[in-house]
Amino acid sequence: MPKIWKQAGIVLAVSGAVLAGTATAAQAKSSTCSVNGAYPWLPNSCQTASVGAYSNHTVKISIGAYAGCKFDYKVRDIANNKVVNSGRVATLSKTISGVYSFYRLELTRVGSGCGGSGEIQGV
Repeated sequence: MPKIWKQAGIVLAVSGAVLAGTATAAQAKSSTCSVNGAYPWLPNSCQTASVGAYSNHTVKISIGAYAGCKFDYKVRDIANNKVVNSGRVATLSKTISGVYSFYRLELTRVGSGCGGSGEIQGV
């Protein structure tokens, strides 16, 4: 049975051979979160788990709100708690560049009955 170790973006698999490499878009990790607008007693915001920036210093986000709704969104650097990108959108698909750390997406619905979801992609 092969043994696998993961550390700092490098994967080593031992089974008579050793493989090493860095993560690519095909190996990307993603995290999603959702806000359910149908039930006003549920939280009006959510946040994803953190993902690392790609080797080209980018992360990708996508957001989709219910029809007629919008989200306030923030992309937050986990290391220093600073917001690196933000806005108010109904839908969005965006690549954020110039990032080097770990990031999460935070969504807050605008208006009652509004909901939707967001995703952040990195490594």
